[in-house]
Amino acid sequence: RVNCILPRCGRTERTIRDFLTPELEAQVLGGQRLPALVDDTHVAAMALFLGAEDSARCTNQTYAGDGGWM
Repeated sequence: RVNCILPRCGRTERTIRDFLTPELEAQVLGGQRLPALVDDTHVAAMALFLGAEDSARCTNQTYAGDGGWM
């Protein structure tokens, strides 16, 4: 199986330090259907799912972790 996890704008040490302003956070949250910044726990949960037998029929996909960005 081959899949890709594509986290979008998230809360990481680097984004907090270099990019994430209150204005950008408001813009991101305003454009999401599930408004919350992605963090490492979300990416880890997806990786665990994709590595588990529950995802045995999931392949050739890119899973965007973006809260339903519109």
